[in-house]
Amino acid sequence: MIWYIFMGTVTFSEEITMARSLNRVKDILNKVKHIQKEADKKKEKEAAKYLTDRCNKISQREHEHLNVIVDKQTGQLLSEPVCSYRYYSQLMQNYRNGIKALGFRHHAIKHHINTFLRKYGNKKEGLHKKLDPHLPIEKLRENIILLRANTVTGSDFRRDLLSLRIEHHAYYMFEPKSAIKDWIRDDDQKQLNKKLHTQILVNPEWVKTLARNLLTKTEPSTSDLCIGIALASGRRLTEIMKTASLKAVDDKTLLFSGQLKTKNRYLFEEISPYQIPSMIEAQIVVKALDKLRKKTQNDPLKYQNVFGEMIKSEVKKGGIKDYDHNKSVHKKYESTMNRAVRALFQHGQFSLKDCRALYTEVTYEDHLKEGEARSAYRHRVLGHSLIETQLHYEAFRLDNSVQSIELAEKNNHEKITDLQKSLSAYLEKADNDVVSYARAPKMAVMHEWLKSEVINGLKLEKMTPSYIRRHCLFEGKQLNLNTIKKYLKDFIQLAQFC
Repeated sequence: MIWYIFMGTVTFSEEITMARSLNRVKDILNKVKHIQKEADKKKEKEAAKYLTDRCNKISQREHEHLNVIVDKQTGQLLSEPVCSYRYYSQLMQNYRNGIKALGFRHHAIKHHINTFLRKYGNKKEGLHKKLDPHLPIEKLRENIILLRANTVTGSDFRRDLLSLRIEHHAYYMFEPKSAIKDWIRDDDQKQLNKKLHTQILVNPEWVKTLARNLLTKTEPSTSDLCIGIALASGRRLTEIMKTASLKAVDDKTLLFSGQLKTKNRYLFEEISPYQIPSMIEAQIVVKALDKLRKKTQNDPLKYQNVFGEMIKSEVKKGGIKDYDHNKSVHKKYESTMNRAVRALFQHGQFSLKDCRALYTEVTYEDHLKEGEARSAYRHRVLGHSLIETQLHYEAFRLDNSVQSIELAEKNNHEKITDLQKSLSAYLEKADNDVVSYARAPKMAVMHEWLKSEVINGLKLEKMTPSYIRRHCLFEGKQLNLNTIKKYLKDFIQLAQFC
């Protein structure tokens, strides 16, 4: 039997059978290695054709195996995949990660880089040195990431840099199909929308007491310690179980190191230790983390690495940059911790991730800097700034009248109408800046469209780059995604709307 999951509807069978039948990372990588070996024996032009033809073929066969068939002209999905859309997307990412780990370059890397340098070499100091095609592939990847961090959103330079093909041709053949990526984005928005229409009222003293009680039990369980530390420090699951180091600076402050990468940080960067608020006495949290590590450091792990090989290890092993080991630690404890959180909070909606939201809400008033907005505070103490992530945190509200934590549906139409009016007025503040930005006249069209949509009922949680790109068309065509991101971040500064 196979475990089929169609767009969120699960028909039970065995997960192991599904993994064995669909996850063919090792097989795909062996084929890529064979293709590269054979190509190395051929002359340049012949090798290029051989590589592209063979890589296209293995990608085509894999998509047929998964029953993912799309219309070549419209991109529309024509079939029902044999797995969930999310599993397919993750599978493609596993293949791409494995291909990158092989360390192969694109067969036309010199041509691609030299074309880019001819266009921009005189406009960026040191560009030739950073994009020397003879550099190790790992260094080229790092340099491109660093260059991208300093580019102007929506610029031709950024667009061309992100389109620069340096990876093996097979890497690009396993890009998830756009129709499935669009479905996942829309589904994420639906799930977020459900959360945002539920107000979560929480008593701050109850949260503090819960964290303290969990961490000071005589015989605490692994979940007691993990959840207590998550509430008191706001750290992620894998950081708590493996990578984090906490030291007490004073009774209300912790020095944190061992942060895992976020959306705007990368594995090769060293993230310096920084101070974070402690919800309860800092020394209690430090001792609890030490107790947790002694309790779990020898717990066994079994997982597939990026090459599809089965690895046996322990929680204490594996460095902070060992992605496969980190992912395995997270997977080992995630379901256990989520069940424990739901039992403590007496509601099935919550998970360990919600402890981070509770942490920021409860500690905000006592630890904010002068004039610091909630969004800026969250970014400082948690390390992320994505609008979609921050929006979920807006659902949490402190309320001393509730005993612990309660959910209340937002059904008051008048309040929603007032919110739309406030949002519309907020957008109008950017009118002059948008109109005067001559470099991107389409931005003004997008701005007027968005204001109109808000008046007609478009909710804040739907104002994402992917949604705007799909629904705001200019002469029948979609707008550039980077232009939309620049508009949301730099012009209307949507993250600052509260």
